[in-house]
Amino acid sequence: MDTFELQDFNKRIGLNTDLKNISEQICSQYNLGGFISNELITIGYEDYNYYLTTTKGKYCVKIFNNIRTRQDIVNYLERIRVVANSQINAPKPLKINNDIVLELDYKKNHYDICVFEYIDGKNYFELNQKANKEIIKELAKQTAMINQLDIKPDFIYDSMNNYFIIHGSFGNSFVNWFPYLRKEIEKKELEVYTPDFPTGVCKIWGWKRFCWYYFW
Repeated sequence: MDTFELQDFNKRIGLNTDLKNISEQICSQYNLGGFISNELITIGYEDYNYYLTTTKGKYCVKIFNNIRTRQDIVNYLERIRVVANSQINAPKPLKINNDIVLELDYKKNHYDICVFEYIDGKNYFELNQKANKEIIKELAKQTAMINQLDIKPDFIYDSMNNYFIIHGSFGNSFVNWFPYLRKEIEKKELEVYTPDFPTGVCKIWGWKRFCWYYFW
């Protein structure tokens, strides 16, 4: 990762010190042993996530983006608590002072932090494999359990303010629930696009014209 990309991540939390200093505070407060290393998780664009390795093991750390409101964080933590208390297979948050969030003030900056168990493994894309029937059944079971949870979150602010609603093959922007979703997003004064993709047997120029209009 180059310096510019790292600065972009650091801006998310207003990081004004070496990340090692924050990690050492986390190690101390959670009693995780001695600090060894940090590894930034570059997937995702909202919060600041990284792997923390200590003398006691490896953990996932989430530091909430400083553009999140207090209510955003409260809502997120409530969802994590509900999942943690269920039978769903998900990394469990570590507790601190009978809670799952650490409010850390360091060098005139405030950080809201969650630390999770680290589960070692790779996804099927990385493994270049397909899930077998048993795994698919388990995924369906876990999905059903998630849908049964009593979680009804309010609208969650997303810092990526441009939304594309994409229809399926031979569809268009006026079918299904697309018009309804567009209106709901527009109520939040956010930008939303519902393009009509080229359908059927389409020449390459059709896609070129489409991409030029929306992306170039």
